Amino acid sequence: MLTKQQEEKLNTLCKYAIESLVGQIVVDTEGTILYFSKEHVKFLGIQRDEAEGKYVRDILPNTRMDVILKTGVPEIGRIFEMKHKETGETKYMVCNRMPIRNEKGEIVGALSETVFSRGINDIHRLDQEVKHHTNQNLFTKESDYYKLSVSDEEMQMMNYPGDEDSVNRICGHSPEICSLKSVIAKVADMPLTVLITGETGTGKEVFADALHRSSIRRDKHFVKINCAAIPKELLESELFGYEKGAFSGASSSGKTGKFEYAAGGTILLDEIGDMPLDLQAKLLRVLQEREFERIGGLKSIPFDARVICTTNRDVVQLVKEGKFREDLYYRINVLEMYIPPLRERTEDIMELSRTFIAQINNEYELSIEGIDADTQQFLECYDWPGNVRELKHAIERACMMRGSGTLSMDDFDFFIRRISANGSSYAADRNVTKSLDLKTVKMEAEKKAIETALKITGGNKKSAANILGIERTVLYDKLKKYDMNI
Repeated sequence: MLTKQQEEKLNTLCKYAIESLVGQIVVDTEGTILYFSKEHVKFLGIQRDEAEGKYVRDILPNTRMDVILKTGVPEIGRIFEMKHKETGETKYMVCNRMPIRNEKGEIVGALSETVFSRGINDIHRLDQEVKHHTNQNLFTKESDYYKLSVSDEEMQMMNYPGDEDSVNRICGHSPEICSLKSVIAKVADMPLTVLITGETGTGKEVFADALHRSSIRRDKHFVKINCAAIPKELLESELFGYEKGAFSGASSSGKTGKFEYAAGGTILLDEIGDMPLDLQAKLLRVLQEREFERIGGLKSIPFDARVICTTNRDVVQLVKEGKFREDLYYRINVLEMYIPPLRERTEDIMELSRTFIAQINNEYELSIEGIDADTQQFLECYDWPGNVRELKHAIERACMMRGSGTLSMDDFDFFIRRISANGSSYAADRNVTKSLDLKTVKMEAEKKAIETALKITGGNKKSAANILGIERTVLYDKLKKYDMNI
């Protein structure tokens, strides 16, 4: 047991230890900054006493330390954008955030550790070194959160490690996405069959990934099968497998089906709405009896896997048309998660764009630093019929053309020509122009309301958020969105 003198010495050493580390920020449970590193002071162009004692989002509007305090879930290796107060210079850093707990396991604060690289190319170099030493590409696969289709069967059935932070890796902080993240966190370990619905390209598979990786089944196989891509006559054997000699052309050794391979893990039935009716009946029996037989087999095989289904079709309408079994619909729809289209959550567009830019910089060794204001407005005003997938493809093409620096409207010229050819010109189409005007009016009204609330409260953001009827974190996001340096 330490003496009082030794405890005092330890406290002093702990303070010096933090000072010796690079890029540290420490906050208490209220998000008040207790320690602000000299590296942050230098890069942001502020004084330490301007930061310490202040609410963390007053100094770093796009931080997520408040989220760490609420969830207690660490965030490791995140890309973080920092901007100099005077020059406006922006850099992307790698940031680790983690809760600080006492001996009872209670959260008593949070710690942020930032790696001050010279830019995104240094991050890429670090990633390449890690890959070299581990001789694998797992880190790249884990970081591509919006890779919406995987054709390689080995990749589809790989036993990759999950983690409890998977939910927070889903891009977006719109109310709809935050609500979905909350649902995933609550039901991840429950053996419920989940139906994920939404338009093509919204990222349904991303949410299925998060469900699996957040669950107690995360160390087992996650098996994916596209019910629309496999011919009807082959789909049954893919799902259930077959015994040797079960039919003409069958392998002499038989075949293990996806249901059998997924034992203990999760199986994703993608585009379930396109499954043939006769196979729907067999699937219903599997879900009810929790067992199945291989084609040509007599032995029942126990079925122990979490089932997640996705579809971009209106299953209720399919039931009315007799194209989908009503009893199967109720069996798979124990919990439905609807992924809204991108046009209904435009506040997520820039976060997604920044994530894609970081990924593309990493993959192609580019140095894209961001997107200018006019282009941001364009991206947020377009209705994105192809959703997240279309946004990613547009960002990727623009990044490849630019190579380095800041993306501008000129880099999206190919995209503007395409949507113009499809009858939805951003600049000339009257309907689009009208919607842009309406959106501008809405934005200006929102900015005016924020300005008024802050004026009434004398700049107190917490009180202003209460007047506006929103969370303080939402207010900070809007201040950043509208570039309101108040």
